[in-house]
Amino acid sequence: MVALQEISKADGPQAVTDVLATDGGVIVRDFLSPALLERFRDDMVAHAGGHRAGTMADNPSVQWFWGANTKRFTRLAHRSAAFVDILTDPFYLAVADAVLLPWAEDYWMNTGQMMIIGPGENAQVLHRDADNWPTVCRPDGPEVTVSCLFAISDFTAEVGATRVVPGSHRWDDYQRRATPDEVCQAVMPAGSGMIYISPINNPMTLRTVDPVTFDVALQGIPVAEPQIAPVGRAGFDASGMVWLGTFDTSLFVPVDPGQGTGGPRIFDSGTGGDMAFVAAELVLVVSEAGDGYLLDLSDNSRDEVPITGLPGEITGLAFDADDRLWASTRKG
Repeated sequence: MVALQEISKADGPQAVTDVLATDGGVIVRDFLSPALLERFRDDMVAHAGGHRAGTMADNPSVQWFWGANTKRFTRLAHRSAAFVDILTDPFYLAVADAVLLPWAEDYWMNTGQMMIIGPGENAQVLHRDADNWPTVCRPDGPEVTVSCLFAISDFTAEVGATRVVPGSHRWDDYQRRATPDEVCQAVMPAGSGMIYISPINNPMTLRTVDPVTFDVALQGIPVAEPQIAPVGRAGFDASGMVWLGTFDTSLFVPVDPGQGTGGPRIFDSGTGGDMAFVAAELVLVVSEAGDGYLLDLSDNSRDEVPITGLPGEITGLAFDADDRLWASTRKG
């Protein structure tokens, strides 16, 4: 029966990368110390009460993927000093260096997300994280992320431990579906971490019993590959921070002028177009086609906004002093 290999943190980063090369994922049993786990779990429990399950998106596919009974929130470094310790763990950074630096000069955090999966949640379809970058999601493509799924509570088969297809990153055909005998679950005790690379097949799975499962997903992404993150929009918030939005992957990157990038990185689903801040953490995003939505940077939620009168091929967007919205297009 197929299963993920397990190692100890004391085995060192090289042991992780050796297994990643063959299996694409590996469980590190004692990744978080008991004290760090307790600090981080307490912080997440404190913040979880302020977030509702599900997503505000109207798209049925997004609703199904996110799950109606799953809470998700980001800005973990803002919410928890313990998360900063997790993010900057030399062991994890050494793994990220080994996986990402052959493809890039540097990397940043792509997503740090808390996921609290409630009872009876539907299973996600098997997918590859590299599907977010379809042009490089191929057998000969560069490595674009390395991730770790941290178990904040015990991951058991009964509560729906994440399903994984070891070795699927080495398939010649990324379109084929895994057979049942190729799929296993990442069963691991609280404090463990499953490190995996983006081409491996993985989803959340079905919840079948009552206890709530906590996990936190942490990804790193290389920044020196220009085809991965071309800038397509920009806007200043009220504090003077400029936010860059990429054209293809639609990744928001806050930049403190003169200081470089910093803070959370937030995904949206638009391409092209531009963005303009409506309030401190509320940004209006308009795609090149003229579709618009309001994105709340505090929790990465979004509300569709009916926008009329804007032409297609939008390239620029700005509010004037009278709160009038101005848009420029490729034709002027």
